[in-house]
Amino acid sequence: MFGKKYLGLKGFPLNMAIATIAGLDFLLFGYDQGSSNESERIAEVESTDHDVGVMGGLLTLPSFTSVFPEIDVTNPPPGVSSTHTSTIQGISIGSYNLGCFAGAIMTIWLGDLLGRRRVIFLGSTIMVVGAALQASAFSLGHLIAGRVITGVGNGISRIFIFPPTLFTNTYIRHEHVNRANMAIRNVKISQTWTDGHD
Repeated sequence: MFGKKYLGLKGFPLNMAIATIAGLDFLLFGYDQGSSNESERIAEVESTDHDVGVMGGLLTLPSFTSVFPEIDVTNPPPGVSSTHTSTIQGISIGSYNLGCFAGAIMTIWLGDLLGRRRVIFLGSTIMVVGAALQASAFSLGHLIAGRVITGVGNGISRIFIFPPTLFTNTYIRHEHVNRANMAIRNVKISQTWTDGHD
């Protein structure tokens, strides 16, 4: 099976395999997004215009805010306003999106230099490194660096995974795009449910 081109798939089964792999990437992208502060998280529960991601669920946990008091909006450090803390929190969480942008721009050159498959592998490897940095972070700078690196990896790999859904035959393109949107929306719903939001 693995010796054959496209794993022996062609036609509709090949399109479904591509859509499934792209859907998994969209699940990861939707899951790794984060909200910038508690008031935004509350607004997200009422409106699904923004992503509630991994960081959105961690921002108010006592175990998380004890390690990163600089971004604790509910109990800011002494002498620091909650507005300043909220700004620092937004920068910390939004740094992921800056990394995604930088990674997507980098693929302009990396795609020609390395080819699609190697670039997707490189992006995935960078994401693993960034996720390890985030998981091991004990300072705000370390966390931000991990988020930027994870974002760069996601920007690199995602830019190559989405186009196959757009370049399929027109009579099934809407199905692929809808599946990608469904994957992102399902992640939002499951995160809201597991975070205990009403």
